[in-house]
Amino acid sequence: MKYQNELKVGISIIIAVVIMILGIRYFKDIPLFGGTLEYTTITDNAKGLISGNEVRTSGIKIGSINRVSYRQEDGTIEVSFRVDSKMQIPRGTVAEINGIDALTGIKLELTLGDASGEAYPPGSVIPYATGGTDLLGDLSTRAPELVDRMDSVLGGLDATLGATETLLTDGNSDLRGALYSMRQSTAALNSLIREEHGKISSVLENVDSLTTSLAGISANNADSIKATIENLAAAARSMESSMNSLEATTVRLESVLVKIDSGQGTFGMLVNDPGLYQNLDSVTASLNDLLKDLKKNPRRYLKDMSVVEIF
Repeated sequence: MKYQNELKVGISIIIAVVIMILGIRYFKDIPLFGGTLEYTTITDNAKGLISGNEVRTSGIKIGSINRVSYRQEDGTIEVSFRVDSKMQIPRGTVAEINGIDALTGIKLELTLGDASGEAYPPGSVIPYATGGTDLLGDLSTRAPELVDRMDSVLGGLDATLGATETLLTDGNSDLRGALYSMRQSTAALNSLIREEHGKISSVLENVDSLTTSLAGISANNADSIKATIENLAAAARSMESSMNSLEATTVRLESVLVKIDSGQGTFGMLVNDPGLYQNLDSVTASLNDLLKDLKKNPRRYLKDMSVVEIF
């Protein structure tokens, strides 16, 4: 009985040690079964890379970052990483830290050399590629400038929209009355559209089918999404030009509103000249009467017309 208890204690200790070792390997992203090979690379900027980040080649994970440390002697960054022992790294391979990826975050990317060549032995220093794109850094640098420009443009738009709202909500504005009459005409047209509801429903079903087909095409082009994200830095630079154009458009819109308010141009005369408004209101009322009569007595207008003549 004494020896049986000691045997149980020994087996329990062995199991606990095995579990602890497997747990350590798991949390360090080391394969639970099988060995790894360790390499290093030297760079000037870690770009946010930390221990545990992935090591990839051609989009496939082959290992993980073991350690990122600063070298006092030359001010560079030493990145130590592990790859699966079955993975051979041929000479000519270069390493590069990608700035950001929409799915996996910061990672170390290996561009492998000629597979038929000699492989680097474990512990070797893999050359680091120069000229990589730090998309996150580029966006962070340009963000304050873009925000300032956007704030200026939004301020101009806010002032312009405020002036437009004043013009449209003024109770004494003839424009408001004209818009009311036009709304009545639109209501009459809507009643005619409701009579053609069946045809409109058929058109919408065709549009829905087309949208489904386009969604399928987009799914097949999922590989291009990553390339689109990597072009975001270029899009940010293009945004600056768009901001300039938007500012110019805001200035022109403000100028047009000033001219309208002062009575310049056809639309300005319409807003400020009661006579023109009354004419427009009279035409709108006549249009309403014509639409109502057309709806009630369509044969009066169509009895002498054939289908060919109408279309």
